[in-house]
Amino acid sequence: LVQRSGVVRCVGGNGNGQLGDGTRDGRATLGVAVGLTDARDLGCGEAHCCATRRSGQSVCWGRNDRGQLGVGDRTDRLVPTSVASM
Repeated sequence: LVQRSGVVRCVGGNGNGQLGDGTRDGRATLGVAVGLTDARDLGCGEAHCCATRRSGQSVCWGRNDRGQLGVGDRTDRLVPTSVASM
């Protein structure tokens, strides 16, 4: 969920950090993605999410075992992380 303010809030399973709240703890209530207060768009899969900031920069978080987040390695991210330049 992207609020009008640009804050991203997520709920549910979080085994890969896909909620972006800095933990791997599942949530039954909406939590806030750490440091993401200017989101314009949000897309989520089963175990990851990506957002576009108002500046046009992309950030992703969650499962990254195949490098699918585009952050330059294969480490899961628990908070929104800048996508490497394309």
